Amino acid sequence: MRLTRLHIALLVLAVAGCSHSGLDPESLQAVVDIHASIDDKPIATKALVDFNTNDTYGIFTCIHEDTSSPSVFAQFRPSLWNAQAYVSGGWKYKNVSYYSTGELYSTGSEKFILMGRNDNAAADLYAYSPWDQNAYASGPTAIPFSRQTDLKYAEQNTANENQNLNPASVAPLSATFHFRRVMAYLVFDFTLDTPNNTTMQVNLVSIKDADTSGGAVLYTGGKFNAITGTLYDLNTAEELTANLGYCTVGDGGGSFGICLVPTDVVADDELVFTFNSGGFKLPPFVLKMNQVRHSDGTTYGFKAGYKYTFHFHLDNYVRFSGFDIQPWGAEEDLPYHGVI
Repeated sequence: MRLTRLHIALLVLAVAGCSHSGLDPESLQAVVDIHASIDDKPIATKALVDFNTNDTYGIFTCIHEDTSSPSVFAQFRPSLWNAQAYVSGGWKYKNVSYYSTGELYSTGSEKFILMGRNDNAAADLYAYSPWDQNAYASGPTAIPFSRQTDLKYAEQNTANENQNLNPASVAPLSATFHFRRVMAYLVFDFTLDTPNNTTMQVNLVSIKDADTSGGAVLYTGGKFNAITGTLYDLNTAEELTANLGYCTVGDGGGSFGICLVPTDVVADDELVFTFNSGGFKLPPFVLKMNQVRHSDGTTYGFKAGYKYTFHFHLDNYVRFSGFDIQPWGAEEDLPYHGVI
């Protein structure tokens, strides 16, 4: 069929419409289909995956840096700088409403909307967890944290994989956040020697660095670089006493867990854990190297992304009975590394 001038003009207009030419760049917006997962479990968009209903993560939307090693991480839009993803019958997203404080809108959207800029810049996305309003001021490389926070970062951050997302693109946009844990997790599991329909509350009242010249170091907090997943400017302490956890132990036992900044353990008796129950101090649990020996036989200590479970029997004393080490978040129970 022969094309007339009118046909050609209509085709040109159609192509121009598909490429958004002539539109105000700031009026452009595109939905980013976000996939979130954690610890080697299936990726999903609508399901809750491994996150609990109270879990959140933050999304930094930065101006795209055309380099394999981004370093500036400039704010793309203040409303998308430290946005929040949260669970409410599926994933929802809140943007920043107050640019002076980083406070969020009270309600969220089921879609993450990337809005354009007047300079036609594209965006790079970086994610961390849990969302923290203080990160709005710090940016993604210096997020303040406390020891009891279950920090996570998206492994895609380190390779800048969620990059060059253009709101003017006619192709679908997507981002993947596979989260890795930064902290170590310690679980204290208690069993009554003689079940008798009674309960005991057991409190962890202190963790002490008994040998400050050794390899084990305790920290109360510091700064978190969510791009690299590293911790720095750490605040050391000879003893931790705040927010250490407790549980009620009945005939079925009881347990609780705490986060700990990863640390090597290079000698016996470096760390001492003290519990009490009913106002009475129980005999301390003094950590031995072999109780934090990993399956390779050469790695010792509390490592990021691992869960360390310590088992105790209770009567009038607390008696250590065994331990196990496994990837934090694994669904299966791994065999004990040993029983003492």
